[in-house]
Amino acid sequence: MSGEMRNEALEFARANPLVHVGTVDGDTPHVRVMTTAKIEDDFTLWFATHKSSAKVKQLTDNPKICVAYLLEQQDLRVYGNVEQIDTKEAKEDIWIDAFTFAFPGGVDDPQLMVLKVDPTSVLYRNIPKYGMEPKDLWSKPF
Repeated sequence: MSGEMRNEALEFARANPLVHVGTVDGDTPHVRVMTTAKIEDDFTLWFATHKSSAKVKQLTDNPKICVAYLLEQQDLRVYGNVEQIDTKEAKEDIWIDAFTFAFPGGVDDPQLMVLKVDPTSVLYRNIPKYGMEPKDLWSKPF
């Protein structure tokens, strides 16, 4: 993986914060649209969610997740494990005004929970530049 491709993938993700997030409930997959709150340079991803949501229960039972960014002929998939964080510091760190509609109480909203995705694998594809095959930007050893 070239540094150029890695930087391109980061820029792509940061410019396209709406993502599809996949979790599993038993043997049934679930996908929903979420807004990325923060993306770190190592592809650690941060999200806001409701404590009472089905995804929180699913991620408690199975913390594995897939986050997919997609726009025209580019896509980025981040696979990883989720940590659920319920501290005011984490909530303040990821807060963006776009969350106000879902959390009218702001960082003090009792339903606000932070999800941190620790990536285990990152795949990136830019079809016009690199072809159809996704490029493995990196994978953590198991």
